[in-house]
Amino acid sequence: MRRYRLDAADGLPGAYRVSVHPDKGGAWHFIADWEGRAVAGLWLEDKQGKTLMRKVGASPLRLDARIEPPEGKRAEKLVLRFAPTTSRGVLTGVLEIHPPGKPPQPAARDAEPASPARPLALGACLLEPGREDAAGRALERLAVVLAEADASSRRWVRRQAGKLRDLLAEALEPRRLRRRLDESWERLRLDPPPGEEIGRSWRALLASVEDLVRRQSARRKNGAGPRLQQIGALLGCLEPQAEEGGSP
Repeated sequence: MRRYRLDAADGLPGAYRVSVHPDKGGAWHFIADWEGRAVAGLWLEDKQGKTLMRKVGASPLRLDARIEPPEGKRAEKLVLRFAPTTSRGVLTGVLEIHPPGKPPQPAARDAEPASPARPLALGACLLEPGREDAAGRALERLAVVLAEADASSRRWVRRQAGKLRDLLAEALEPRRLRRRLDESWERLRLDPPPGEEIGRSWRALLASVEDLVRRQSARRKNGAGPRLQQIGALLGCLEPQAEEGGSP
């Protein structure tokens, strides 16, 4: 069993990632046990960032996954992620990875030393573990990509996010907003993304916003307007607290 420490002060996202190397086939178990925040999400991804399993709820959370490496080959590395739905309150806990064997029993938090999990700093504020819509998935992917991005890529995302946030804050009528979104797509040609993953995740977010605007213009009571405001507010969390230098 591998154990990782979860620790975040009040106001910090408390989102973490750990690598999983499935060295044997069978039933793997992933358990998050924490105090200080009510609800969190726990999910497992492949190396391309595709979500394989996800669960949202109160502590403790448990994912059970059957992992079978290809015959004659090593299993691909997976990534386990944990994210609370709020940054309010001090977060303490552990994240456990149980390989195939006897059924796991969550250990006491102080039973043995736990390695610190890797925090998702910039971008963790975009995570909405309970959201399953296209915008939520796009924001989640953007958060994951930002965790691995270099300083110049982060600056590019912050620049684009600031423009989109300001646009959504204007609360334009749908027709005008769609025209302005066309300009956002054009900006990608003039100011191209610094990498394929950054570009793919940002385009997915723009496409999800466009879809919400189309639904809003249909004048159906579908919550598209409030959702656009939520997205704008979430993008605001990428605003740098201080001038960013050459390091992430």
